[in-house]
Amino acid sequence: MDKSSGKSSGKSSGKSINKSSGKSSGKSSGKSSGKSSDLFSQINNKSNNIYESGTFVFFVIIITTIVLIINLNAIMWIQKLEKINCACSEHWMRKYIEYYLYAIIPIQFINIFIYLYLYSTNNMKLFNSNNTALNMYLSFVKFVGFFGAINIFIVIIFINKLKEINCYCSEDIKRDVYYIYNIVQLSIISMYLFFAILGTGLFIYNYKN
Repeated sequence: MDKSSGKSSGKSSGKSINKSSGKSSGKSSGKSSGKSSDLFSQINNKSNNIYESGTFVFFVIIITTIVLIINLNAIMWIQKLEKINCACSEHWMRKYIEYYLYAIIPIQFINIFIYLYLYSTNNMKLFNSNNTALNMYLSFVKFVGFFGAINIFIVIIFINKLKEINCYCSEDIKRDVYYIYNIVQLSIISMYLFFAILGTGLFIYNYKN
């Protein structure tokens, strides 16, 4: 009687423990995965609402216009160096900056017109549409943006060299503004990458625990 009762109680307790642990682990994993998916959906919804707001589009128009003015002044500075035959500024980096500006300035004009259209018509979901021409244009913008990232480093290095060799014929307020602008861009990108890596690390740590 004692053996049979011991076996039956052991089996029943073992089964109950396994079932309860299985249920609890299943529920906890289901809840954690459900919470993470809900969190991602909430973040996506909030980001979409921000990007589709008229205030955000107006802000983008202002920023793009300011950047366009800076780039227009930069290309005027480069053209001035060519006209006065500034020998100490002759370098492949000057040509790279010039060609990049010739590519990015028309893109910024187009972007301003697109965002003005979005703002005036209140049609903020244009970029979510399956417009082939628009998608091709956005792909081209991303392609140029890759060279833009390289341009930031080239501008900083190039203007630093002009300062080091005391290239007087290159001195201009336009040069200084363009230099500061690229320093700010590099700082923003560095901060973005830092917080992105930090956020990813914290998310992985919290997810594992």
